Amino acid sequence: MKLAFRQACEPQAITRSLAPLTAAGYGSAVALERVALWHARMYHRFDPVRPGRATTSSLPGGPGSAAQARHTPFVAQPTEAPDMSIGQEVLDVIASGGQCDNAKLAELFDRLEPVDTDLLLGTWQGGGFEHTSENAALLTKMRWYGKRFVDADHVEPLLCRDEDGTVFSYEEMGLATLREVHRGKQSTAMVYDQLPIIDHFRRLTDNILLCMMDKKESPTDFFFHLTRVPASLPRSPGDGG
Repeated sequence: MKLAFRQACEPQAITRSLAPLTAAGYGSAVALERVALWHARMYHRFDPVRPGRATTSSLPGGPGSAAQARHTPFVAQPTEAPDMSIGQEVLDVIASGGQCDNAKLAELFDRLEPVDTDLLLGTWQGGGFEHTSENAALLTKMRWYGKRFVDADHVEPLLCRDEDGTVFSYEEMGLATLREVHRGKQSTAMVYDQLPIIDHFRRLTDNILLCMMDKKESPTDFFFHLTRVPASLPRSPGDGG
């Protein structure tokens, strides 16, 4: 029974079980995945009887131990709080379409894992964390939908919607490429071909990214998010891709 429970707590089993829901971008499923994975890691870290450890040896303070009467078993604690709290808060904001301040997003961004090119490939739907800045207003005016990463040398950074709601690649500002850059961590970033802009990405989950636009001479960074679209969008005629 214990072995079956341990196997069910393997991170790979948890991710596999929730994959159909997390791939669809359900915020509640993503939240459940993060909570379950953290508890699974803690279980495997502190379970006194793990695969590879002898199960016949006596534990401190166990039956027959001279120290049983005075020994209080030590339970190890994580050296720092799990970084899921602020991450989960941001995931909830993304799911609700709410707003989040830059200071909190910057703190989380610096703690998240970098991404590689393979993770980015595909179509992603984007959104912002505020609606008042110049960048946010411009994206709203353009009816920005998201981004499409075809390969490292072909990125459509500005997928927009026309008046009928059809998604197309807006290419008046040029396309972009993916390059490995350093900003505290080596990670794949998107570099515009014709604009002094670099978009940096960090992994919230395999299907949700926290992103930061680094624009030359801009006083502040612009944070946004991307959620993977499960199936590729059909290309509209003349979309340039």
